[in-house]
Amino acid sequence: MYYWSKLTADEQFAGSDIRARYMIPELINLSNEPTFVLTPSMLIGEEFLSKHQSLSKLILAFIVPLYVFKYFWHANKSIRFIYCSTCYSWDLLPALVIKFFTGAKVVCVSHDTPMQLEGYTFYRMSEKLSIIRSIVFTVIGKLQIYLLKSVDLPISISNFAMDFFRTSNVHEKAILSSNGVSEVIEESNLGNDRIYDIVILGRIAPRKNIPLILKSLPEKSFFRKINLLVITNSSKKSIEETFSKCCDGDRINLTIKQSASELEKLELLKLSKIYISLSSDENFSVAALEAASMGTALILSRNTFFTDIYKDSAIFVDIADSNSTRREIETLLGDEAKLKEFQRLSLNLARNYIYSNIAEREYKMINALFERKKKNGV
Repeated sequence: MYYWSKLTADEQFAGSDIRARYMIPELINLSNEPTFVLTPSMLIGEEFLSKHQSLSKLILAFIVPLYVFKYFWHANKSIRFIYCSTCYSWDLLPALVIKFFTGAKVVCVSHDTPMQLEGYTFYRMSEKLSIIRSIVFTVIGKLQIYLLKSVDLPISISNFAMDFFRTSNVHEKAILSSNGVSEVIEESNLGNDRIYDIVILGRIAPRKNIPLILKSLPEKSFFRKINLLVITNSSKKSIEETFSKCCDGDRINLTIKQSASELEKLELLKLSKIYISLSSDENFSVAALEAASMGTALILSRNTFFTDIYKDSAIFVDIADSNSTRREIETLLGDEAKLKEFQRLSLNLARNYIYSNIAEREYKMINALFERKKKNGV
């Protein structure tokens, strides 16, 4: 059984949703046994899910087990394992209730960082939430840590995310996997028709270091304006607030694509030369991989979640050194041969992360879990 907790019907996906969208079908293709995919929209109307997400998560915690029991009872089938697309409390709670009554093994995927474990402090400082909301996040985080103790196979998407499990008392069971990409363009598509010099991909929020990127862009003395593309699902208000403070119209031609679908996003990345992330947020490794798969050169912050994956395929910079970042940008935009070299390196790296390959490795890990349990008589 595969449980994907996407709560809306649109094509605007977070990192965990992107992974679930492509990984689950690949895992199903590898299975020799009947499979069942459960999503919230099968149980609650799309309109209600979109308007009342918090309430929907609470309702799902109770009705998912009931629905599953009824479904498998009428189908006269047993559940071998439950694959949760995240390790969040609202996914794990119904899965572990099902495990308690059926003996099914629970597999979950971590997209979290160690910072999430700080709960109240982390959310208050980085997301500017109210005190009440951040306290709620802290309680949910503590529940998540408690629920993780009963997970049979925690899967981490990176070494950096693995640190979350190391502090959650499940580190001995956790295995390392990765994020991936759905496709990689051919090198012949690295033409000169890329109209955007730089692309920023992701949510516009203070902790995403968007101001640092804008500060690092070439100065007015650069031989032309920079064509900057921003692809984001953030609200119009947050976009306007951030760019009104940090954006100089004399330096850039700004294009904002708000609420792009997955297909639109990939098409826009094909038109971009350089992807930049000066983030301390590990979730941006997903966006960087997507950009690499469409042939953009990469300029990334020197953080382990980037350096572990991209190694010699990207240019790494120190977040605090905007002058150095600016020089790297100007060098790539002024040297077509070097730009093409790093675009080719991006493609070569992305080919190692096609979802079909990741799913094959992950499925072997899941089967290995059952072999170990069988040997131990569990």
